[in-house]
Amino acid sequence: MLFETPTNPFLRTVPIAPVAAAAHAASPRAVVAVDGTWATPLFQQPLRHGADVVLHSLTKFVSGHSDVMGGALLTDRDDLGSWLRERRFYHGANLDPHAAWLLARSLKTFPLRMREHARVTRRLAGLLRGFAAVERVDFPTVGDGQLDDYGGIVFVQLRPKFRDGYPDLVAGLSLFDTGTGMAAVTSMVAQPYTGSHASLDDAQKAAIGLDRGLVRLCFGLEDEDDLAADLTRAFTALERAASPGA
Repeated sequence: MLFETPTNPFLRTVPIAPVAAAAHAASPRAVVAVDGTWATPLFQQPLRHGADVVLHSLTKFVSGHSDVMGGALLTDRDDLGSWLRERRFYHGANLDPHAAWLLARSLKTFPLRMREHARVTRRLAGLLRGFAAVERVDFPTVGDGQLDDYGGIVFVQLRPKFRDGYPDLVAGLSLFDTGTGMAAVTSMVAQPYTGSHASLDDAQKAAIGLDRGLVRLCFGLEDEDDLAADLTRAFTALERAASPGA
């Protein structure tokens, strides 16, 4: 079985240990794989909680510069390790030398970047909670023995009055690019409803509680005061535009 934690969207925590224990109890041959891309290997180690395999998109935080594509499958089981290496060999799933070099470079600053992402994200999440247009800010549970820290990406749910205001919000932001990029040195803004989850139909989106008012904000490594000021300008303009007589 494969699951991710924290989840995309909403950043909900899936408790790895009980899920892995239940899967292994149901079938001794079960392989529990966890996608820990957003948690990163610095802040969460699923193998310590009973997972058999961990998946990381190296394209995201590990690279951190939007200049390489890669992935990693990690296991502490000898049998799975041999099985994965054999299939990697026969399927040709190997990084090219330049991509490997870029990732080796990025790993040197990875812990520093992630700690800065985490620090700035906590500050900006607190700022976002204070805007009248914001109903909630999704942030995963930290310090529960599974996820040690977290940073880089939050989801903001706009209140019903502002639910169709995503285009105006984007227009008011200067430091946030739009698109599918994330987990890098540049900040990004996206709407999951029309972006990452566009393949779901309206009923499927409603079933998971996803509407047009959910906004994904990915914080880069720009100056934190500049990011705070940019968010304040954009949300203030959004709130004024929705007010009677504005």
